[in-house]
Amino acid sequence: MAKEIKIEPNKESDVNQLMKNIAPILASWSEFTKIKNKAINQKALAVMAKSFAKTIKTVSLPDNVKDAIQAQTKIAQSIAEVNEGLQINFSNILADLKRVFESIPTPYSEEENKEIMAGLETMANKGWVTYFNYAGDFRVFKSGLSDELELEWLKQLSEDASDDNIYQELINAGCYSKPLLDSMLQSYRSENYYAAYTLATVAIDGVITRFSEIQSNARFMPVGRRAVEELDDSLLNKPIVDLGFFKWLYQFFKDTKRFTLDEPNRHMIGHGRWDKELNQVQFLKLFNVMLYLAFRFEIWRHVLGESLSD
Repeated sequence: MAKEIKIEPNKESDVNQLMKNIAPILASWSEFTKIKNKAINQKALAVMAKSFAKTIKTVSLPDNVKDAIQAQTKIAQSIAEVNEGLQINFSNILADLKRVFESIPTPYSEEENKEIMAGLETMANKGWVTYFNYAGDFRVFKSGLSDELELEWLKQLSEDASDDNIYQELINAGCYSKPLLDSMLQSYRSENYYAAYTLATVAIDGVITRFSEIQSNARFMPVGRRAVEELDDSLLNKPIVDLGFFKWLYQFFKDTKRFTLDEPNRHMIGHGRWDKELNQVQFLKLFNVMLYLAFRFEIWRHVLGESLSD
């Protein structure tokens, strides 16, 4: 027989406040729990999120409180203990929640949203997608990407491109060809950045076609910019990071004006019309996009599948 859960009388108000505070977080995380192989108790979070979502209509939270995953893991484990009928320490949960709330920025004003989007567009034009800093305050990007943060990202990406665990995560994402990844990373590690960059463009293009396969049964399914437009139109209520990503993606697939662009993109590379050298930084910017797509792939595939079944 399961043990009886006992809560001290003076903890009842804390518990009520806990349930009130955790509701919007779980509602916001409902789609995140659909991702496989994440270090959280997905079942417990999904059940509670479904219950809370009935009363929570709108939530002003970042797309993913990435930096708070560790705290969320502890919360999920505590929830699982409740489900199993075990004694739990609510004070620990409250302490973890405090850390979560401290990582959530205050809602942005309409003017701030415009400034942030302008900054993200500036970043996209320079080849940057906001994969890191999911849990951060996006007001830091009002003026684009600072030199200091860019150096921090490049250092992290350089480490990730040589990390076997990151490589395995890209394989496990299910959206990249393993031989392609192997060739790309071998080229990168041998400092053949032109080859690495070319294969990265192919890999990104390949992910976009996977979404076209979900949405279209036509013999000639959308590819390239048309595939981007269809994906963009199908993903409703996109968070601000996704809006920034699509700004980048349209640049990646934009018209070459008879191959006269002065920066590389999918068409300049894919049609063999880029005749300048490519460097490590240029590759790492594409690798950053590949990490972003690997993280979003399962969510978007689920969203597109759900919309087709409606």
